[in-house]
Amino acid sequence: EDVVTPAQLGGSIVSDEFALVLPSTIASMRLCPIFHSLPTEMLESIARSGKRQVFSVGQKLIRAGDRGSSVFIICSGTVSCQVDGCEVKTMSAGDSFGDMSIYCDIMFKIHEEHQPIIGDAGALSSLLTRKADILGSEIGMAMELTSSDLMPLFSTCARLVCNIVRVGEGQMEEACRNKSGQALEARRLLSTLHPLMTAGFLKGVGTDEARRIIDSVAPFHSFQVKKNDSLVQQGAQGDSVFLVLSGLFSCQVNGKEVRLFGPWQIFGEVSLCASFPELVFKSLSDEDSYDRVSQAVAACSVRTADVVCLEDARVVEISAEKLVTAFDISHQVFLNIFVLAQERFMEAVSRGSIDAILRYQG
Repeated sequence: EDVVTPAQLGGSIVSDEFALVLPSTIASMRLCPIFHSLPTEMLESIARSGKRQVFSVGQKLIRAGDRGSSVFIICSGTVSCQVDGCEVKTMSAGDSFGDMSIYCDIMFKIHEEHQPIIGDAGALSSLLTRKADILGSEIGMAMELTSSDLMPLFSTCARLVCNIVRVGEGQMEEACRNKSGQALEARRLLSTLHPLMTAGFLKGVGTDEARRIIDSVAPFHSFQVKKNDSLVQQGAQGDSVFLVLSGLFSCQVNGKEVRLFGPWQIFGEVSLCASFPELVFKSLSDEDSYDRVSQAVAACSVRTADVVCLEDARVVEISAEKLVTAFDISHQVFLNIFVLAQERFMEAVSRGSIDAILRYQG
């Protein structure tokens, strides 16, 4: 009844980007909530990143009390979930366990650079401790995915992030309803995380400066957006940036979807940068010229795309006015936004946004 490890199973663990992904594995992944509505190509890519582990009857996949920040998906067979030796449930193909642990681990990694500011992360860490033994009750295969396997996919697969947040928050709320002290403290800690950290605006900013920015910037309040609601209209004036906390949005240029925005992503940064043309110039290195892209971004005070809600969402709107103090304390904050704005602006040009093209052509 030892825990399954690569050393013990030898060739029974598969983790190879060129490994064959069985149709049954993809079918099981489709049943798993964190992979809801993902395209087949993405599921196959994820499956190649994971470790597929063959387990036998009575063999432990995880042990209560061990630390872990991975999620397991049952591809075949059946496992038993036991607490203090008593079975509390069984799981089969399509079921998963460890979803909340991976959600907490990802949240911690996003904010890890500024851990001294967020304080004791023990609440998140405690949720990375396994609460039950998982044993094989009939021979089968499970796939293990770590946060390191999944996070590189976030920039290209917003729906995956949306699913992880929805499932992780749902499981945390259930644990809170069951009066779990660890879950209650973790929820409290997550509620204190500052949107500027989550958005990546404070990346590369020293701890003292980051603390001053957080203390001086007015509080931000999130609000709900319903499915099918339009949050941003192409061609409209704007000087704010939006941070998605949960849910999913479609970014559309000339009525055609060009990307999705999910949790921890921002949009509206081009219009925001246009409110600070002098900072755009300041962001250029000595070797750079005030090139066409920089000029265009500085002049583009209108939205270059429509943004429509696909799944009920919660967002934070950060106005240019609220960021003035942050920019005064550290130019790095503006630089972080400007780098992304340049990328998004050129994407809008390549996708045929009339507003972006007109400003790019001067």
